Amino acid sequence: MMTYHQAMDETTRAWVRAALERNVAPPNQMGCARWLRGVDDLGFGLMWVPDPERVWVSRRAHRMVYELEHGPTRRLVRQTCGDRRCTTLEHLTPATVAGRPTGRHIDQEVVVAIREGHHRGETQRALGIKWGVSPSHVSRIVNGLVR
Repeated sequence: MMTYHQAMDETTRAWVRAALERNVAPPNQMGCARWLRGVDDLGFGLMWVPDPERVWVSRRAHRMVYELEHGPTRRLVRQTCGDRRCTTLEHLTPATVAGRPTGRHIDQEVVVAIREGHHRGETQRALGIKWGVSPSHVSRIVNGLVR
């Protein structure tokens, strides 16, 4: 059975590539190619992958994209854009546990409210306090790096 950090064989690599082509949307205005199928309990795109013995295992779609390009890694792989369904290779980076995102999901209404508040002249610090996010996350929202 394929362990979490084991390299994929060529048959599995071909299957994963084909599954990604079928189940990922074209890049949106933020450059995010989003996984269109199921998600796990944290909102990350989830796909079923055959291991070399043809037993199916669930894997996060963005991690499979990263491993296709860079090989297996024991590190976390995170999306720099903040979109948990994003599979754009340029948005994926290895991370340490200390450097991982907090896992807090921000509703679209909050994103809109933060952008409107910034447009009215509210500071990023004030918006962060008001909505319970860091000023750096507010910056990513108002600069379009978070949807």
